[in-house]
Amino acid sequence: MALAAGGRSYLESELFIPGVPGNSDLMMEGRWPNGGEIWTPREKDSKALAAVVWRQFCDSEHKPEKNVPAVSGRMVVDTSEFYDERGRKLGFGSSAAAGLLYSRGLHLSISLKPAELAGFALKAHSNWQGGRGSGYDVLTSAFGGAGRFTGGEHPGWEALHWPDKSDSPHKLEAWLIKGAEPVKSPAAVNQFQRWRYSEESSYQLMSELSENTANLSDLLHNGKEAAAGEILECISNLSISGIKLGEEIGVPAMPILPGESDIPLYRRESLALKCLGAGNETVLLLLIPDSLRNSEKAALKKLKERGLAVPLKVEHEGLRSELHSRGHE
Repeated sequence: MALAAGGRSYLESELFIPGVPGNSDLMMEGRWPNGGEIWTPREKDSKALAAVVWRQFCDSEHKPEKNVPAVSGRMVVDTSEFYDERGRKLGFGSSAAAGLLYSRGLHLSISLKPAELAGFALKAHSNWQGGRGSGYDVLTSAFGGAGRFTGGEHPGWEALHWPDKSDSPHKLEAWLIKGAEPVKSPAAVNQFQRWRYSEESSYQLMSELSENTANLSDLLHNGKEAAAGEILECISNLSISGIKLGEEIGVPAMPILPGESDIPLYRRESLALKCLGAGNETVLLLLIPDSLRNSEKAALKKLKERGLAVPLKVEHEGLRSELHSRGHE
């Protein structure tokens, strides 16, 4: 299961794609704290994300001609909302969002369905990562909200209901908290793959993970209003399975909060903690509003003041067009 969160990224595009082969007078810029990139087709061997998306566009069946298209103009992608006030990444999939918007900019003159555009961006982002990654972050950015992602050669997305509406009797409050240490996703994926295909014990744990994921997806299926306590129990079960998996592959997935926190891993009808991503660098705190004890409120307040905890804002919309004079997407 995946959840779109953290704000929005933006595309400003002023491109002209005439539909005939020729030399490209193009500039693609990515803006984000502590870095960013500026790329043009003259930098043929660049490893920038923009360059990888462009190369795939040139090889794509959707381009106007079989040869490299002539593209003039400039596009700017801004993912600054996926960073905190100190310029640190918040783990919201900023590169996936950037790859999706680069792809959208190059395909503005071509009528593609959202799923087709997401598929294009997924391939480009995977190539940029060296062929690793399931692509869930790209599809999450494309469709928004909550969804059940299925991987494989043709990844899929099933929309789910996330209980965060203010008038819902089953609303849940969510926080993202900095975990123990950063985790390199490619290395963690390699360790997972080796374990999955070499250890006989992997079948039982993978079945447990699949069952827990299916249970949560059933609770969140569109049209249903699941009880908050049931969702917390499912999250806790997934957290326990994730801890076991981390122990198996040597990538810690215990949701340990910074400092001496009084917040437990799980309390029935109250709260649950779970690691997100490939290890324990980001922790999800999910709770029923006003269910924290005084000591837990104080611990969360301290984490927020230190810049280690932020409220989880769900973005229920994926790609959308906004008509502004500067052409944001």
